Amino acid sequence: MSKNKTVKANETPEEKILRLELENEEYQGIIKDLMAQLDAKSGAKNNEVIVEHDGKKYHANIPSFRHNGMVYKNTDLADKPELVAELVEMKFGGLVEIIPSVVEGAE
Repeated sequence: MSKNKTVKANETPEEKILRLELENEEYQGIIKDLMAQLDAKSGAKNNEVIVEHDGKKYHANIPSFRHNGMVYKNTDLADKPELVAELVEMKFGGLVEIIPSVVEGAE
């Protein structure tokens, strides 16, 4: 929650609901960012890097690669969303989209 938010003493129930919904959205965004960072770091321990772009997840299936004259490790992708976006757009073979499996009846 931002430090600038203030709660009115005479806040109506509707105002409180709206304020709490906005705070919840903010917290959900923070949680999503932290989960993505955790996913990237835990995968890196196994030399497996999973990155996300436009709501899709990609597996970096090579340990290192060269792009625009620079050499990158697959672990570099976790901190470079702009590079991931560029590689996805150019259909870079070192990133493979992870397709979620759907099994009927599975929970």
